[in-house]
Amino acid sequence: MARWVRVHTEEERLPSVLAAFEEEGVEPRVLEGAGGGRVVEAVVEEARLDRVLTRLRLALGEADLAVVSEAEWVYPEPAPPPEKAPLEALEPRLTRAARVGPVFLLLTALSALVAFFGLLRDDPVLLVASMITAPLMAPLVALALAGLERHKRLFRQSAEAALVGFLIAFGVGALLALGIGGEPSPAMWLRSAPNLADLALALSAGTMAALAYVAELAEALIGVMVAIALLPPAVNAGMLLVWGEATAALGSVLLLFVNAAAILFASSVTFAVAFRWSFRKVFLPALLWLLLAGGLYLARRL
Repeated sequence: MARWVRVHTEEERLPSVLAAFEEEGVEPRVLEGAGGGRVVEAVVEEARLDRVLTRLRLALGEADLAVVSEAEWVYPEPAPPPEKAPLEALEPRLTRAARVGPVFLLLTALSALVAFFGLLRDDPVLLVASMITAPLMAPLVALALAGLERHKRLFRQSAEAALVGFLIAFGVGALLALGIGGEPSPAMWLRSAPNLADLALALSAGTMAALAYVAELAEALIGVMVAIALLPPAVNAGMLLVWGEATAALGSVLLLFVNAAAILFASSVTFAVAFRWSFRKVFLPALLWLLLAGGLYLARRL
């Protein structure tokens, strides 16, 4: 049995409302609404209705209205959705994963908290533990894909998520260093400047991160390796800055952005190979990430 879903919304929320339908394989119709708003209508099969409504609850505002009624007869009958190509299935997954929300903020803050004590005590077990829940892989992988696809909305969303994650890690490190005190440990000095070992790690992490999403591998496990290249330098920078080591803190920031740019470059190249994109499509974004990584690395060495 199909259902008729009719949504009255404002122009600013229209993209999110459309995405709620389209991500479940439903093609809605958009009409002009009263007072400058929009009306979105669609026939939704019973099997997809709950998922569509769940997405709509997240997209709608307080002034919006959604009505669901029984569609007794529909012509033409809705055809079963075609099987999505790998790229079409990948973009919605990354869009959902690279979103700033309460879970993202909480997991990043808690991971930074554990990383702080791992750095302070020079404890590799705590450092690895902090990576397990750090949600930093999806924003960078989404950013690489958005750059290749010229997807402006996903680019802004993923860049915002990555920046917010870095700032939270930096802030947690600074606040805890200010409140608890201490002095730099060997683990902290190790992460106070870019080096070839970290650069190689970041390139490997970027390649595996992109493959994890393309091949639907164990993303959480590979995300640990990506977080290793990002979370400790961000926390480390905040700690060193509070403890008066401004030069070393700047080195940690450079390490963070060198690793991020290397991950973006490796992810871009991996996507290009996986989806068999042309050299022209990939060349400029990949070159920009490569130049950024190399420039930041050399800036610390000069």
